Amino acid sequence: MTNKIAIDFNQKQKLMAITAVILVLTFIICAKIISANSTKANSLKVQIVEASEKLALRKDMEKLNSVKAQYIKSLYSTTDSSKLRNIISTIARSSAVNVVSLKPMTRDSVGDFSIISFEAKVRATYNNLGTFIAELESLPEITKVTKASIQATTFVKDYRFDKDTESVKSSDKETEAEADLIIAGYSAR
Repeated sequence: MTNKIAIDFNQKQKLMAITAVILVLTFIICAKIISANSTKANSLKVQIVEASEKLALRKDMEKLNSVKAQYIKSLYSTTDSSKLRNIISTIARSSAVNVVSLKPMTRDSVGDFSIISFEAKVRATYNNLGTFIAELESLPEITKVTKASIQATTFVKDYRFDKDTESVKSSDKETEAEADLIIAGYSAR
């Protein structure tokens, strides 16, 4: 009977040793799995942070695009043809150009902008007319001045009444240009 007990005791030790080895192997395998998953989790955390930063950048880009669109609209806020008409009139006054007529034409669209055109008839000296056209084309609101049909007209600058002959005499004649222009401006839609 002692033999049987000794065998049972050895089997118990063997069983405990095998169980201990299995537990150690299980612990090592679990530690490796946890380490690998921890690395994956850290990698996923980094990806989440990067994705959040990209999303924030996209939102900032959308805000900037919105601000850009508002800036363009405010910069070129000549959607009303009367504003462009006032700009043309102001330039005409500063250039000593007489605006005979200024008629709006049909609007065209190009991309995000509307083209507003005016048919203008002006009178001025050649130098003043050149200055007027140059100033118009230098403005950011004006895209182009086309159809410059120019005709020369002569007029008397100074009239005097001669009492002896009882007639009107002129002292100075000046040549003036009369031009038909098409002035095109643009505005953001």
